[in-house]
Amino acid sequence: MHTQRSSAMIYSNDRMMVRSLLLIMLMTVFFACPAAFSQEMEIFRSVGLELNVDPTPVLADATGMVDVNNDGWLDLYPGKGLLLSQGVIDFTLQPFVLNPAVLDAECRFADFDNDGWIDAYSTVQTYSRDFLFRNMGDGKFVEVAESMGINYTGSKFTLGCGLADYNNDGWVDILVASHIIAGEGSGIWLWKNENGIKFVNVAAQMQANVPSGYCGAAWADIDNDGDQDFFGAGHRSGDVLLRNDGDRFVNITDVTKTSAVGVVGSSRSGSWGDFNNDGRLDLYNCDDEKFNRLYRNDGDNVPWPDVAKELHVCNLDPTGWNYDKSATATWGDYDNDGDLDLAVLSMGGQYTQGSENRLYRNDGAAGFTEVAHNTPLADQGQTHYAGTFGDVDNDGDLDLYIGVGPSLIAPSLGGSMDLLFENLIGQQNNWLEFRLTGVQSNRSAIGARIRCVSAAHPLQIREVHSGHGYNSMAPLTQHFGFGQDTVVDSVIIRWPSGVVDRFVSVPVNQILDIREGAVTGIAQKIVMPETISLQGNYPNPFNAQTIIRFSLPELETVTLKVLDLLGRHVRTLVDNRKLSGEQQVRWDGRDDSHSPVATGVYLVQLTVDGASRTHQMTLLK
Repeated sequence: MHTQRSSAMIYSNDRMMVRSLLLIMLMTVFFACPAAFSQEMEIFRSVGLELNVDPTPVLADATGMVDVNNDGWLDLYPGKGLLLSQGVIDFTLQPFVLNPAVLDAECRFADFDNDGWIDAYSTVQTYSRDFLFRNMGDGKFVEVAESMGINYTGSKFTLGCGLADYNNDGWVDILVASHIIAGEGSGIWLWKNENGIKFVNVAAQMQANVPSGYCGAAWADIDNDGDQDFFGAGHRSGDVLLRNDGDRFVNITDVTKTSAVGVVGSSRSGSWGDFNNDGRLDLYNCDDEKFNRLYRNDGDNVPWPDVAKELHVCNLDPTGWNYDKSATATWGDYDNDGDLDLAVLSMGGQYTQGSENRLYRNDGAAGFTEVAHNTPLADQGQTHYAGTFGDVDNDGDLDLYIGVGPSLIAPSLGGSMDLLFENLIGQQNNWLEFRLTGVQSNRSAIGARIRCVSAAHPLQIREVHSGHGYNSMAPLTQHFGFGQDTVVDSVIIRWPSGVVDRFVSVPVNQILDIREGAVTGIAQKIVMPETISLQGNYPNPFNAQTIIRFSLPELETVTLKVLDLLGRHVRTLVDNRKLSGEQQVRWDGRDDSHSPVATGVYLVQLTVDGASRTHQMTLLK
């Protein structure tokens, strides 16, 4: 009996030791390889954004994120209308409609007249004209293309357009690429902006008038010389890469190509981003009949290798038959770890066999890992022509907006809704966002480059572009992730005018508004709040809408509600985690059912960790 008890005790102790060893091993693996566990976390969730403005199947498949009313929140452009942000992922439709009989394609946004309001240029998929909309600043847009000299003669069928200040004179110019069959008509129109008064086509003068057949148009400074170069995606002709030499464009496609570049195929678009943080912008090229390509920019006058298969960012089907079938891709550091990730959107809705949407997490030197299976992104079986990353809720991580377009082959597959995915994991790491305003440069700061250096991330760059990929408009706001770094040692902004601004010791987790020529020492201007504060609302009294401001000393779970004077619930404005610093939320005078409330006095109540702050607001009608 004694022996049996001893054996049982020994067995029990051995089992406890084994469990302890297993636990230690598991913890060791976790801390050594956190990515192995984080990859199984849910990354995005769909917020059910129903945007079918016009039920008639038309190719209104463009998407964009842009702040059209200067309230600090990104609005959405779904191709037929504008969705104005009400804060905290809440949007209201505002008409911004082209002729419903035409097929509008790309829409690019920039401040053409430098008046402080973002304007819009839209190509049209017909043999007719394009549209230039001037933002009047009062919620209205006026069409001014022909009155500003934008007239087309001869054959024209445009899909791609790109906006950039190609000559760095402070005014945003327009490049339009023709999609008609190669050799027919003009391939490129380059509309030079004459001081915001008129536009003149200088394509021939600048030697940019290459043959037609282009689907996508993407500007970027590929040689780091301070001016914008151009990539045209050849859907019916070979791709083209034009280097900007100041007084003319030089076709360098042959200089930089590998065997896959420049050949006739079905190239849809190009998206620029520095995926390996070497200070040079690389090119992701989408194709709807061949494999997608990732060209690593290795510098001037050397071939750019296609590293897509090597880094696992294209369809790796061993049969070689299931091509990527994608129109657009968008770069963004969705996990805020300090390198650019990539979302590639599928045109699978057009094909019986085709690709799926893909989300590639950048793992640095190890390449990319496909993680779309951890998102609702992988469950969409529709045609996706356009999409972009952007921080729609101003919480410091990148959300994802995807346009669902009708099929070119079968209009019955027409999209019923666009898709908005909220980021669930980005706040685990630190970040910065930059909203730039040009003074000597164009007001939209298109072409400006930001360079950041921090302890664990010795080099990151972003460049302000108006549009990317196919039919997609990324925010002008530039976003960086920094992992666990809490201070950015150096920020250098090179503006198109040549002005360079430098800042040091910049705290993370904030949105910075910077005007060209700003005074160095931004870190001294930033003071984080020591306590919870509800600053109130402005304007007050108000009519229609007001902005509520509050501050947090650290990451907190926040509830912000509107109550009537009897304490009855009217509207929940915030109910989630918010980062430290000043926050702002708009209230549009509506309750939770989006019905307008009556004139009167209301209370806004901020609750954080059981503590509440209350402020009175007066709504007048």
